Amino acid sequence: MRADQPENARAAAAGAARVLPLGELTAAGVRVALRAILEEPAYRASARRLQAELHGLPPMEHTVHLLGGLAPASPPDPPA
Repeated sequence: MRADQPENARAAAAGAARVLPLGELTAAGVRVALRAILEEPAYRASARRLQAELHGLPPMEHTVHLLGGLAPASPPDPPA
């Protein structure tokens, strides 16, 4: 399992992706899945819905600002 598998599973659960079982990880299996993703309108609609959700989130600068507020004004003294 790779680090991106949880994201892939969430995209599949949202209808914007397809996760292939190990037995389907062949050239033919990937071809069939890719054709479905590119040709079935439901995948595109789901991807657009997810895109709109992401665009509705606050910008990264907002998160950086919030995290900056959690950090102390000056670093703590090193242990003696």
